[in-house]
Amino acid sequence: MLEAVCFAFVAQILLLVLGSLVSQVGPTFVGRTGGGFSMDYGDFYLAARYHAAHRSIYSTGGFVWPPFAVLIGQLFQSMPFVIARYWWLVLNIGFVASAVIAYARQLHFTWRNTTLLLMVAASFYPTYFLLERGHVDGLMLFCLVMAFRARHWLVRSIFYGMSIGIKLYSGLLVVYLARRKRWDLLAGGIAAAAVLQLPWLGLALSYPGVLARRTTQWVMVENITPAPLFFTLLGWLGTRGWKIAFALFWLVTLVWCLRGLKGRGEDLSDWVLLAPWMISMPLVVYPYSAVLTLPLLAYQASRIKDHPWKAPEWIFLSGFLLLGVQQNAWIELLAAMGVPGAWVYLLNSLGTALLMVGCCLQVDVSECEGTTVAA
Repeated sequence: MLEAVCFAFVAQILLLVLGSLVSQVGPTFVGRTGGGFSMDYGDFYLAARYHAAHRSIYSTGGFVWPPFAVLIGQLFQSMPFVIARYWWLVLNIGFVASAVIAYARQLHFTWRNTTLLLMVAASFYPTYFLLERGHVDGLMLFCLVMAFRARHWLVRSIFYGMSIGIKLYSGLLVVYLARRKRWDLLAGGIAAAAVLQLPWLGLALSYPGVLARRTTQWVMVENITPAPLFFTLLGWLGTRGWKIAFALFWLVTLVWCLRGLKGRGEDLSDWVLLAPWMISMPLVVYPYSAVLTLPLLAYQASRIKDHPWKAPEWIFLSGFLLLGVQQNAWIELLAAMGVPGAWVYLLNSLGTALLMVGCCLQVDVSECEGTTVAA
């Protein structure tokens, strides 16, 4: 599976480069935005400036994360933003690479397969989007991998709490931990997340209101979740109809994935099965959140090693490849050739939906009883 994904992504980039030579229009792998390079990190950087000036970090208009996340903006406050954003880029690359390598080691990957996984990450559209925007999902992924890989419960709790404190998506894994009866990590992670917010207690109490305003945004063209896909297919049902359909799809996926966690022993490498459900939560989720699926690819590749592929594996593979389609580059190339290509924007959302379906179809409780995937 790793070889197939790596070959497909490298082939895609070669086709885009060759197409750009013919059309004389250079490929744009991420969208050109008014905020410029590392615009999302700019929100953290500005929030840190506001905090230093004793102003509310939520009055910037762009900072919508838990108060603890302002520390990310404080890392390079001694530098001008035009320099600080490049240092954050270096850290972001390190977070993603370290998380991928650490999870590959947890699955006992060979260096060849680890290298293949890194090559997939290096040609994956969500990775480009994450690095260009300078967001925090790479750090969130790193904290999650460390939380489920560390041996001591306190270290695990701190890393899990940090991940929740940076971005609340990680908190969705409490249903996984409850299903696995890992009450130590569940309680420890929540406690650590709460403690980390204490220095900003006033802001933490006002954060639910900030989050409530954020949840009113459902559909964006570049959204990686199936939300735009559902809106396109079910928009005629009205706003309420497609929202209900999407929420049901989201919840059914959760129940089905949790069903397959029964009897998997003490192994905690399968938390990544919840990644598609996490990035598809009914909120605005940009493409960078899909970096969480990189460990999922490794998990699935390990699971089907030396086994013939069946329909669920092909569906999962198709979904992952569509998730990695460089939509901006393809749209610009098609436009240069006189071909309308707005439909390309739906491919990433379709990929997420297929990924979720593929994960559900691979669930077989009888097969899982008393087995583990990796040590």
